[in-house]
Amino acid sequence: MPNGKYKGQKLMNDVSTNTTANMPNMIANVPEMTFVKYKTPITTATSILITLSTVPMFFFISLFFYEVNKHFRVGS
Repeated sequence: MPNGKYKGQKLMNDVSTNTTANMPNMIANVPEMTFVKYKTPITTATSILITLSTVPMFFFISLFFYEVNKHFRVGS
């Protein structure tokens, strides 16, 4: 019975002493990022939606200031 063998234990195949250890890769391999280029219809639609939402907002804000200013001019 060889040293280190327990009763009922099956021995594994011998490993050569000059075997190099397999080290895990410490630096992760990250794929390069490629940014999606926006297509012309998407850009056009976005600019139209921004225009349609900001122009009415600007109109109502300016109308509000006009009405407030009108009341102050009448009271003076």
